[in-house]
Parts: sequence; structure tokens; C-alpha cells
Amino acid sequence: MVDIVEPRSDHAEQLYRLYRDTMEGVPHSRFVPSLARFRDELLGLVPTPSLFTLPRERRLLVAEETGAARGFACLTDYKNWDGNAHRAITALYFDTEQVGGALLAACEAAAGPGDLQAFPPEHANGPIPECNAAWDGLSDRLPHVARLLVRAGYRPLCRELHLTCDLRRFPPESTPVPAGIVIRDASEHRPSLVLQAVDGEQQAGDCYFSTLAPIYEDPRAGRIGYIWGLGVEEVYRRRGIARALMGGALARLVAEGCEACWLTTGADNWAAQPLYQSLGFEVVDSSTCFGKTRV
Repeated sequence: MVDIVEPRSDHAEQLYRLYRDTMEGVPHSRFVPSLARFRDELLGLVPTPSLFTLPRERRLLVAEETGAARGFACLTDYKNWDGNAHRAITALYFDTEQVGGALLAACEAAAGPGDLQAFPPEHANGPIPECNAAWDGLSDRLPHVARLLVRAGYRPLCRELHLTCDLRRFPPESTPVPAGIVIRDASEHRPSLVLQAVDGEQQAGDCYFSTLAPIYEDPRAGRIGYIWGLGVEEVYRRRGIARALMGGALARLVAEGCEACWLTTGADNWAAQPLYQSLGFEVVDSSTCFGKTRV
């Protein structure tokens, strides 16, 4: 019989093995936390990385069978950048479908009626920041989880591509800045690095980026960059501003000692994908966000 209980310190070692084995082969989850850090994250003892400042409340559930920890799930209430409130399943790890089903049912019972997402299209709502560089979507490398969700009535809402660039093979090239546009550093007092494109006093676009050191305890994370966001105002598009911002961001990351850079982008973001590929990025994975309306 599967029992759903609150997490305890003695669950950590068994759940750590489950997490490590599950995430093996997921490209953007190659840095597995230590057992000690995983235990503290499981118990909510590690503060949210400073890169992520939106309010959230998490409830972690553990599946036990004959005293052994067999899986865990996380139910999260959070607000996204526009202030809207959401409830989502942000972690679901299990060793058998029976255990996964028990965890999913427990999450739904705790959530109550209404819309419930699973692996939402946001950053840092899951309990383990090292998973997919804190991106919440469900990797395609975990089809057993997608199978369980779809059989329970969840449907895909959106898909995200995961890309990686080897900056040693494809070093940043000097990119001309469009006439009338100035690229300036706006990183002061921010948790991430920021480049802004401005036209006089008008902001035309921006790019948020950093190394992965604030998320991962692995020292190699300081040699990996991440593009957290890239945007250009519609009236300024198709003038090379996004390329100039990306070129500046990648050059800054190389100066910080990075050997590679990661990013995610919507699978339907057709305008941005050619830019990323022209800079040397390649698609290494994709992920899906799910949703279900319950009464």
C-alpha cells in the first residue's frame, strides 16, 4: 500500500537516488546536487536563488511503501510576472506507475477544484533548482511522467526547446549595433546581468543573462551561461537589435569565463530560432507544460 506523507530527513537518500537516476541523460540537468543539498532542498531549508524573486508556496509530498520512500511530488502556488496566481504540480518523481498515480491523486486532492497545471511554463517553482536550470517544463526525456499525466486527463499547453551553444567552437562574433541604437549595461543592483538597447530615452529591447553559479553548487556551473530572457519591442524588430544584444551577452559571458551557454525558447518562436542557430546554438531537448480543468 502506498502512503502519502510529509518529507522527512530520512527520506533523502532514497529520493536522491531516484532523482539522480531519473534525471540522468537530461541535458540541462547534468549538474546533480550533493545529497546534503538535495536533502535541504527537499525539506525547504535552502533559500530560493536570488535570480527568482516572485512569491510562491510549495507543499512537498512523499510516497512511502512498506516504510521505503518511492517518490515525491510538489504542489506550488505562485504568481507569474504579470501578477496572476497559479497552482501547479512542479515535481513528480516515482519508480512505478502505481506510486506516480498515488502522488498525482494526492496533489489533485490537495489542490481542490479548478485549473491545475503540471510543469508550468515558468522558472524556479519546482523544489530542486538544479532540474533543467530551474525551468519548470517536463523534459521529453521523461516520457513515463508524460504518459501518467495524459492518462489522468492532462493536455499539453505549450512546448519549449532547450538549446546549448559551445562557445569554444562558436565564439561570439563582433556584431554591429543598428544606427541610432545604444547598447548599455543595466546590471547594477540586479541579480542577473542585463544589457539594454535604447533609442534616446526609449527602451528598444533587453537581454537578461548570467552564469549558472547562483543555482548550482557544482563549480563547473560558473563556466556555463544562461540567457534568462531576450526581448525587443515590436516597433524595433527586424533591425538587428536582438542579434546585437545576444552578441553582447555572449561576449560578456565569455569574459566571465564561460565555455558554453544554455537557453530555452518556445517551440513556436519561429522568429528567434534562426537567430539562435546562426550563433551556434543547437536543440538538445524539448519540454512540455500540461494543464487540466477539474470540477
